[in-house]
Amino acid sequence: MKIELKYVKISRLVPHEATIKSRVLEIAESIRNEGLKEPIIVDSRTYMIIDGHHRVEAYKLLKIPKIPALLVDYLDDEIEVKRWFYVYRRRNEPIDIYYRNSTEIPTRIIRRIVHHLRPGNVETIIKTIRSVTKIYHDNVNEMYWLIHDAVKDIEELEKIPEDMYDGSVPVIYTPVLFKQVILYYAKLGRIFPPKTTRHIVPYRVFLGRR
Repeated sequence: MKIELKYVKISRLVPHEATIKSRVLEIAESIRNEGLKEPIIVDSRTYMIIDGHHRVEAYKLLKIPKIPALLVDYLDDEIEVKRWFYVYRRRNEPIDIYYRNSTEIPTRIIRRIVHHLRPGNVETIIKTIRSVTKIYHDNVNEMYWLIHDAVKDIEELEKIPEDMYDGSVPVIYTPVLFKQVILYYAKLGRIFPPKTTRHIVPYRVFLGRR
């Protein structure tokens, strides 16, 4: 795979995910004190950000016009796209509370989502200890935002990378994402929620202190 390291204008970059404000502030402080440790990763054709949305927003906050970036071919098979799953973790709860919450919380999530659904083939699976519910929508971007809004105030849930999922239940299996779909929505300016994608890139580059 051809890889190029260069400075890229922030204004040229195309995001595909939203960011978390507190994380942007944290990274901005780190960059201010220690410099950027790793370049972002960008598709060489479209300039879509593959990895590094929070670093880009931190640069904007610091009013730095260019950022070090690795330019790669996003469609190369060496770059993989994984998802993030929502899981319910037992946190020293009595077993009866755990079983009750593991049923009630997914039910609450389903109720928040279903009245927004339209017939389609975008599948989301919500698994509890006792049942599996499949819900469908016709738009993967909207489906991710529906899930994001349905769970954002539920503290008992945590988000983990798909490749680190250990079989815990209950869990929300978010819709499958393909690179072409991510590129399509990025081109339209319709970003996904934070921590929608987890890109596995088979190399890393570390920068010296500025």
